[in-house]
Amino acid sequence: MADEKEGKKPRDLRQEVTDKMIEVLDKGEIPWNKPWESLENGLPRNMATGREYNGANSLMLMMAGYRDPRFGTFKQVNELGGKVTRGEKGVPIEFWGKEPFYQRRDTTVKYLDRAYKVFSEDRDVVHIGGFKDSASTLAIRPSELKVHHQGKVLTWDEAHKSLDRSTVRTYVVFNVEQCTDLEKLPPLDIPDRRIPVNERAEQIMAAMKKDGLGFAEHPEHAFYSPKRDQVSLPPKQNFTSVEGYYGTVLHEIGHATGAAQRLNRDGITGGHQFGTDEYAKEELRAEIFSAFMAVQTGIPHDMTQHQAYVQNWAQILRKDKHEIFRAAADASKAVDYVIGKEQGLEVIQGQAAPIKAAQSAAQVPKVQEPLRKILGVRDTEHSHIEGTLHDFDHKLRELTLREADGQMTTVKAPDGLSLANYQGMFGAGPDAVKTAETLVGQNIALMAHDHHTATLEVNGKMLGRGVADQPPIPFLSREMFVLKPGEPGVSGKILEIFDISDELNPQHIVAAELQTDKGIVLAHRHDYQPMRELLGMKDHHVELAVDGSGGLQIQQSEKEQVPVPPRAVQRTYDSDREMGR
Repeated sequence: MADEKEGKKPRDLRQEVTDKMIEVLDKGEIPWNKPWESLENGLPRNMATGREYNGANSLMLMMAGYRDPRFGTFKQVNELGGKVTRGEKGVPIEFWGKEPFYQRRDTTVKYLDRAYKVFSEDRDVVHIGGFKDSASTLAIRPSELKVHHQGKVLTWDEAHKSLDRSTVRTYVVFNVEQCTDLEKLPPLDIPDRRIPVNERAEQIMAAMKKDGLGFAEHPEHAFYSPKRDQVSLPPKQNFTSVEGYYGTVLHEIGHATGAAQRLNRDGITGGHQFGTDEYAKEELRAEIFSAFMAVQTGIPHDMTQHQAYVQNWAQILRKDKHEIFRAAADASKAVDYVIGKEQGLEVIQGQAAPIKAAQSAAQVPKVQEPLRKILGVRDTEHSHIEGTLHDFDHKLRELTLREADGQMTTVKAPDGLSLANYQGMFGAGPDAVKTAETLVGQNIALMAHDHHTATLEVNGKMLGRGVADQPPIPFLSREMFVLKPGEPGVSGKILEIFDISDELNPQHIVAAELQTDKGIVLAHRHDYQPMRELLGMKDHHVELAVDGSGGLQIQQSEKEQVPVPPRAVQRTYDSDREMGR
């Protein structure tokens, strides 16, 4: 909404990435053609959580060119004791969340034929009120509400199933090499690649053979036959190197993952002919798959063999800005499929364990105690956490689960909340603890749907939907100085002006980093409203305060007097420029 008011279109990350890809392809080059096997530290992952990025996020971060695979948001860098080096530019990535139907403008919720605003919901109750109310005034059973959407009337459950939709936000992340003073960041764990390339490749081939894939020799060509579910390859001696042979094997295995009995990808099952866009799209997926696998396994792939597709790919991307993102997502799924089959196969007793350990090391930092995860929908949190309930504290502030890979994980709520704040998820009062006691030893799944709502499933069935009785506290970078009405303000030189908006406060909140007599602080208003009056005042000495009516007061120091931008002027805020990204 803020962007619309200022006449600025929202950032179109997908178009930006696609345009950059097309620019390189038009030169006859492949943007992702790099010696990925040399990145011995694994796929890009989050510096705070250890979780690997996937799809286009992984591809974009790989192409950024850093040897250290760890990235984090500005906030995460600060939490680890570090700072982003001034002038460094981050890499934009996407983060997907969920929006419940009642937050949509094209949907109306009615009770007794009167429209109401929905404040929150739990398992058995929906909290509603008037559109001018600041809090809910009625607690109604979902079955008593009707949802009106485009001339149709739906029940509450029907509306959740058909009208809830995914949302996407863009975040900027920085590599470890762009930061300093990351005192709390553990040393980088390097995946164990003691297994030679040929042995690793043969093990992958054996795993895919067990999955039903055939391998045969062809005198000249390498290809995958969907009809026979078979990969054909020229004799090994026809290749200039062993690595070249196995790189080609992996490329064809990438195609094989699209078979109907595997990932059922249209590029394989659709019967498309050579020269069509659909055929070229499948080759695009196999190429990105090869890049991801090169990082995972150290097995290289010569992408210049597919130079003929460059112009086809450029034309495809021109037609559809989403295609490179879909292709990278499909390639990630293919990698997960193949690695999963490899890990599930104990081909050689002495090698199965090292490979599994290497994969785990690439994903999760070594810890001596349970991994800690935050249940939530922000980029540093986990919206879906599943495992066997092992233990819990009797105030339900946190739970301990054993996840499917054996990892012990402590689950907490976002900052300022405990799991007990989600009223209705476990029940109320002593009943909540009794419910938790009965779940020990059972498989449970905790899912965050937005900043207020979470659900609990037990063995695949929903047990409860909980709504937080208060919002999580917003998070900010640096030492905070909150400007409150009628209270003393802060003075100093403005070093930077930041966009610190997050999913709780998405209206492009502007905050100022000031060098004060007592050190560097990040000043923002108590109500997290924009301070656009500061735009253009970087490097100036100011005194900031909020008057009794909530208005921002800016007083320039006697050291300099320059015109203050009038409050009525609306300025477009470019977060990348302002943060030196």
